[in-house]
Amino acid sequence: MLHYAVVFLVIAIIAAVLGFSGVAGAA
Repeated sequence: MLHYAVVFLVIAIIAAVLGFSGVAGAA
């Protein structure tokens, strides 16, 4: 359970970084 939580957290962070950079690049 904890392993899946960590994996989900990492994916969420990466998605947030990519989304932020994408918005900044579009702007």
